[in-house]
Amino acid sequence: NFSLLFYDQDNDNLTINASYQNNNVTCRYNPINKMFIINATNNYFGSAICIASVSDGFFTENYTINITVNPVNDAPYFTQNLTNQTVNQTSTFNYDVNCSDIDSVVNYSNSPLTDWTINPVTGIISYNYLPADVGNHSYTITCNDGINSTSQTFNVEVLGFCGDGSPQLAEQCDDGNTNNSDL
Repeated sequence: NFSLLFYDQDNDNLTINASYQNNNVTCRYNPINKMFIINATNNYFGSAICIASVSDGFFTENYTINITVNPVNDAPYFTQNLTNQTVNQTSTFNYDVNCSDIDSVVNYSNSPLTDWTINPVTGIISYNYLPADVGNHSYTITCNDGINSTSQTFNVEVLGFCGDGSPQLAEQCDDGNTNNSDL
């Protein structure tokens, strides 16, 4: 926002208007606070022109105001919310945790650090859970563009196999035995 001071030597009432030549940047005049208001569309940066017109009813003067819209860094975001997952032990677990950023490359990281990998470019997680991994695990994935970051948490329930071969958590096996020999 900015203001300009206009003066008419005959003390005529002045009419002030604003116009613009770039659809990505609007310029208008607010007569209440006597301010020019400039707005740029999301993710636009570059040059634009605002034209201030002043008229006393007899003569009109136009003033060109050059505007530069500087780029800003937009934060990355998850393209979908992460959801809890279930996997059987010894099965390959694959999960795509897509993030996007309109103006930057996104890198991925996970916490706590585990043996599974997350591709730092694609966000694809791949891991083979083992019998020792049976149970519930919580992971936080962070997407980072080097300046801003965003995180989401999801859970993975790793099911073991009971003596009858059915996938269950150890405490759910129907023989009542909860040791690893049952898994």
